[in-house]
Amino acid sequence: MIKALINKIKNEYYWHRISKSLYNHHQKIMMMQKIHNNKVDGEEEWQKYFTIGKYKPNPIYYRLFSNYIGNQQMIVPEDISCIFWENILNSTNYLHFY
Repeated sequence: MIKALINKIKNEYYWHRISKSLYNHHQKIMMMQKIHNNKVDGEEEWQKYFTIGKYKPNPIYYRLFSNYIGNQQMIVPEDISCIFWENILNSTNYLHFY
């Protein structure tokens, strides 16, 4: 039980750290490209589609990339990708390499 609690705390910390880092990076890109961080069409449906449990993707990814490829549902949010998909697709032994 304690081990599960420790793992949950680690995951929450990792989620917060990755999410904040990616947000800051994409915020800088949006400022350089003069893209406004305002709500766009299809954002709510996109966010519902990629929500995993209580983790909702940050809409900044949709706002940024929809300017280049249009309002498509399949814009993969980087925070969800880094936290969930990379852990499934890649071994944790190689985590420090990427």
